[in-house]
Amino acid sequence: MKRLSEYIERKKGYKMKKFLLLVGCVALITFSACGPKVPSDVPKLIPCSVKVTKGGSPLEGAQVILYKTEGAGSLTVCGTTDASGVAKISTIRASYVGKGAPEGDYKVTVNKEVVVPHWKTPDELAAMTPPEAEKYDSEMTKKREALPRIVPKDLSDQSKSPLTAKVTSAGGEILVVDVDTAAKGAAAPAPKK
Repeated sequence: MKRLSEYIERKKGYKMKKFLLLVGCVALITFSACGPKVPSDVPKLIPCSVKVTKGGSPLEGAQVILYKTEGAGSLTVCGTTDASGVAKISTIRASYVGKGAPEGDYKVTVNKEVVVPHWKTPDELAAMTPPEAEKYDSEMTKKREALPRIVPKDLSDQSKSPLTAKVTSAGGEILVVDVDTAAKGAAAPAPKK
């Protein structure tokens, strides 16, 4: 009788494991098909990137923004450079983030903020009155503006930047720019593939 009860318990355990495996597979299949819903006003996105250097060396942490020259709508097209100086471009619409950019012509800006260390502790910052906080922010801005810029100011201004790029169905690297020479109008388009 003992053997029979052990056999039944093993069978129950086997059935339970089989049931849980089946439930897990169904959940995985169901939820893997449920990615973020693409908003209806987001066109097809083409995977692309922009490479940014400074003096020929990769520039990490630079923000790259692409402004569509026609029909911009409510999309933000941007990326941040990694250690190799490459910004993989993404398109943002509300809470949706898609990899790539819509086809078209773009005005491009590049910026990298100079970081000024705080001289106040988080507790001191939290305890400030609004006038004190405004004065502190003003001092921080003056200190930041007094430091040498990493990226020339014109490259971070949409109306002054000489940088342009074209996203085609081929995608890939759409612009290679060295910030030291780009402000002088010497930005290079991406190599043809």
